[in-house]
Amino acid sequence: MKTIKDNGWRNVLEQCLEFKDKKQLEVFFEVLLTVSEREEIGKRFLIIKELIENKNTQREIAHKLNVSIFNVSRGSNILKTCKYDFKKILRIKRFNNDI
Repeated sequence: MKTIKDNGWRNVLEQCLEFKDKKQLEVFFEVLLTVSEREEIGKRFLIIKELIENKNTQREIAHKLNVSIFNVSRGSNILKTCKYDFKKILRIKRFNNDI
């Protein structure tokens, strides 16, 4: 049975798919999330991106992004147990110039 929380998240995802451009999506998240929440999501994305690129150690990633080694390790563990190929899902190459 889906909870209200699950339904809310699915509604957010469905709404994201409806946006025609980045600006609409950006405004949506500015309304929905606080500045610190957006920063945390951004950091988490950068951690995952760095881990996928596999160019630096976890300690180097933590230092480079100014995050705790715990957060990098958590990202690494999630990638190890995830059943999806995030590199393909995110098309990570596309984001290199946007960050």
